[in-house]
Amino acid sequence: MAGTYGMKKEKFDIATAVGKPLFDKMRASGATEAACDSETCRWQIEGASGVRTKHPVEILQAAYRVGDEAAGKTTNGKTSQEA
Repeated sequence: MAGTYGMKKEKFDIATAVGKPLFDKMRASGATEAACDSETCRWQIEGASGVRTKHPVEILQAAYRVGDEAAGKTTNGKTSQEA
């Protein structure tokens, strides 16, 4: 789909055809979210498959927050007892 290439009006049908196998697999998987590091590809994936996308860094950030909360750390990295 090649990012902005696939968003151009004259190239959109080509990009959609190239991405169709991915879009079909995503819908068939039943997944509610997918990871993708390209903003324009995320737009295309979400629009064509209906599956929400996140940048991989967003997923890592959420995982670290859960880990920090489990360890009792505050947003400044200290434990609630140190803060």
